[in-house]
Amino acid sequence: MLGIDVKDTKEVKIKDAKFTIGVVSYATRLNLTKTSIQLAEGDKQVTDTFTMQIEYVKYGVKSHSGIVNKKGEEIECKHNPDGTLSEETLNLYLACQIVPTLFSEIFSFNNITGDQEKN
Repeated sequence: MLGIDVKDTKEVKIKDAKFTIGVVSYATRLNLTKTSIQLAEGDKQVTDTFTMQIEYVKYGVKSHSGIVNKKGEEIECKHNPDGTLSEETLNLYLACQIVPTLFSEIFSFNNITGDQEKN
């Protein structure tokens, strides 16, 4: 038996902000992997890893706190109607240069390890 639920979330701290990350559906992860493979096999030899990271963040971040503007006001984590992060929020994360770290946290959370397996 596996020790993870599709509704599981985890709180992670990056810089001075807190993020709630969650499970990215298998179908979405499979689609992202196929896209990555197609890019690698196409005339573009370099896989667009950063685009894949952005997509994982788009689907994996559920909320954030602790990100403020220059006036010290909290910046809201916005989502699209389908539950993915808004372009505005993604652009904020890009400006803060936290996408690779968020991706790493989300990717790790979405992959079962030996510690998560239950007998």
